[in-house]
Amino acid sequence: MKKTAEWWEIYADMLDLPDGQWQQRLQACAEACSNSYSLHLYRQCAKKAVSIEDFFMALAEAFADMEVNKLSEGRYEVCYRACGCDFYRQKLCNDPRLCMCSKKSMEYNLSDIFGKENILVELKESILAGREKCRFLVLVNERTENRWT
Repeated sequence: MKKTAEWWEIYADMLDLPDGQWQQRLQACAEACSNSYSLHLYRQCAKKAVSIEDFFMALAEAFADMEVNKLSEGRYEVCYRACGCDFYRQKLCNDPRLCMCSKKSMEYNLSDIFGKENILVELKESILAGREKCRFLVLVNERTENRWT
């Protein structure tokens, strides 16, 4: 609960900031969230994986509400059937802008695995914006496949 209070302080302070400052604070919020939980799971999945596809399938197993679909080489659809954000689950916030924190968290985690220059994450739809699930398009530079060879 202490971590949630720290994140909430960062998030609540940024609600009225101009966009450029908002993005910087949002990055700090995403990194704090990732460092507290999900980055560890991403790293575990990367250690077990033998390929990019295997890594994404391991992620889907590690996160109960996640599903991953390979669309083509280097293109993956990552979906969450439920919002995993502590702010939302504890009824602190239901602002759809919060979903950009999830996007940045995923970018941060994937950058740790593949390098920032090798990934792109796009938020396509989200539960907080009224959709049934959160859906991300993830592009991974296939040259990073040699990470496992």
